[in-house]
Amino acid sequence: MSVYTVCAEFVRECCSDEYYAFNVLFEFIKDNDKRISVDRQERNVLREYGSICREKRARHMVVWLKQLASNQNRNIELISIKSLTEKDLYVDLARCSPEPRKLIVWSKDHYKEYERTHDILFLDREAAKREMSNRGDQRSTYSEERSMKNVTITAGAGTNIIIGSKLQDSMNHLTTNISPEAAGTLKSMADCVEASGSQEAGKVFDKLSEEISSPKKSDAKIMNYVNKLFEYLPDMVKIGKSAQETVEILTGS
Repeated sequence: MSVYTVCAEFVRECCSDEYYAFNVLFEFIKDNDKRISVDRQERNVLREYGSICREKRARHMVVWLKQLASNQNRNIELISIKSLTEKDLYVDLARCSPEPRKLIVWSKDHYKEYERTHDILFLDREAAKREMSNRGDQRSTYSEERSMKNVTITAGAGTNIIIGSKLQDSMNHLTTNISPEAAGTLKSMADCVEASGSQEAGKVFDKLSEEISSPKKSDAKIMNYVNKLFEYLPDMVKIGKSAQETVEILTGS
């Protein structure tokens, strides 16, 4: 298990910078061994995160916080702070966390006075991204079980879209004439599934692709599979559409 403290400034900046939100913060709501530290007594960290997300009204961050809070046993490590010795809550939290003590910050400039105290390793946004990109601790992934061949979706007006080479073989069936928008949406969803490494999400995507390719496809089943993918994968907000909008595009309704 790896425990990290994430300062409020990092959360605030990620409300407007989705790149670091998805590549750092969203790692803490996946099925891995990474956890965010939270003060056990008052839960002030979660309160501050919540206040920031409400103030900024960033949809992806609201999704992130909701997922973080709803899976506390997996995503959060409660830390007891016996006494506040520093003027910064997050430095105190990192100080009391198990070794190696890691504090994720947007910029080290604001923490220079603490860099040589309490054996805390300060990770700025780029260092944190590199740290999170090491996913060797995750369970076996969906993409690892897939073949290496490319799959082509033929969209309307003869538009061919190449899907990532590790997707499930059922994508081979998607050669029917679907709209370019639907093909593009499906590709974005496939990318999210593959990047997540989630076997459960992979199985749902298999069923979705099979249903879309069926001559007697069911809009109700497509809706069910899409909703499950959005539930399993918070990263699905990357496609820039809600679950309902995605269903409407894929069903042509």
